[in-house]
Amino acid sequence: KLLEGHAVARACERMTASDLERIIQHNEQFNLYAVKGNMKKAMIENQRFHFSIYQCADSSTLTDMIESQWIKVGPTIAKYIGQHALRNTDTFNINTSKHLKLISALENHDPISALNALTSILDITANYLFNSLNHDTKQSSSTLNEIWK
Repeated sequence: KLLEGHAVARACERMTASDLERIIQHNEQFNLYAVKGNMKKAMIENQRFHFSIYQCADSSTLTDMIESQWIKVGPTIAKYIGQHALRNTDTFNINTSKHLKLISALENHDPISALNALTSILDITANYLFNSLNHDTKQSSSTLNEIWK
């Protein structure tokens, strides 16, 4: 949250109209692919959405640090979020509204609102991921218990 939050706040101060248009386009593509059920492309557009913002922070060091974290957690997020969360209408609608709040904050060059919106997005993702992992762990334990009976 700290790295991405810092990048979002910096982006608010440095972003151009063309940067914002590119971010909006990635968000629209993310929504389009998610609604069509193409989770792989939706996840790619979600990453492009976020990194288009982070690149506006104009700090290659910060962007590289964020990217290294995404590389570490990306496959797990893609598995659980891509397969399940975006297909859940409630989760998808909540995430979509948070993306729109982030875009609005960026448009208004409001770093506090942008940070709050990003924090909400990250919290939703972390909670969904934790719950999915917890569910899978319980499923695995249940299956093993049945096998060993």
